[in-house]
Amino acid sequence: MENNVEENMQMDESVASVEGLEGLSTGVTDEATFEIDDDDVVSVEAGEGSEEIIYIDNKEDILCMDLKGTSPHETRKFEFSSLDMAYEFYNWYARMNGFAVRKSKMIKSNKGEILQQTFVCHRQGFREDRGLTIENRKRECKPKTRCGCEAKFRVHIDMFSQRWLITVFTDQHNHELLDEEYHGMLAAHRKMKESDIMQMNDMLKVGIGPSQFYSSLANQSGGYEKIGFRKKDIYNQIGKQRLLKRCDGKNALQYLHGLASNDSLMFYRHTVDGEGRLEHLFWCDGISQMDYGAYGDVLAFDATYGTNKRHVK
Repeated sequence: MENNVEENMQMDESVASVEGLEGLSTGVTDEATFEIDDDDVVSVEAGEGSEEIIYIDNKEDILCMDLKGTSPHETRKFEFSSLDMAYEFYNWYARMNGFAVRKSKMIKSNKGEILQQTFVCHRQGFREDRGLTIENRKRECKPKTRCGCEAKFRVHIDMFSQRWLITVFTDQHNHELLDEEYHGMLAAHRKMKESDIMQMNDMLKVGIGPSQFYSSLANQSGGYEKIGFRKKDIYNQIGKQRLLKRCDGKNALQYLHGLASNDSLMFYRHTVDGEGRLEHLFWCDGISQMDYGAYGDVLAFDATYGTNKRHVK
């Protein structure tokens, strides 16, 4: 098996390197080649028939895995039901091992179907040089995070089974990996849960600001590093909610306008208050009008709403 690995570990980065990817679209550039150890790469041929295949069909299958320190050779037994599952797997692997993931190059067929996708470490590549200097820069330069890391994870679809297989998996990082307690502070792994958002909104209603709420979460979790997001994420979420409130009426009118373009009988009218906010809205589509014309005495109103979500009293 070691001979097979050595024969296949230097895989051609061009389109012709993946079996079954005929009729590919152009525009795929080659990646730089580099030397890697046997333990840092996995190839499809090396894993065939050697171990029992494990099928990953949903996110629950991934979250129950302990991927801390898992070597690329141990992952060759996995097959994924979709490209999203392959991404979730590598993202979970990255979280448990102290780095984050970015989507990189893909190969598509002439029909636009994705046949191959490469995921890379978030520190892959280098920052683009735009010719900015301290004198002509408007804002202070952010710290550089990209350092040319070569770690990557590539999958391609099997044309017969329609499952996604691991083609290349290198785990050679040229930077230090984060300790477990800081994994959740990486941008790719930071996310406010629905329960956190609901608790935040309840705090805001009684006059407790984002800073106090964030400190409260730190006390509950046992430290700021265990919260799973930063204070900035709270302000971003508040901004999203404010934008959503301002755009609700506009989005509703745009939706009705779209219905009217496909339904010649569609009718809707609205009024606004003195501040330009949506006040009254009435609509009736063609089917409703025909039903009313046929039966006359049947009229239904849907008066349900979410009082907490829309703040309707």
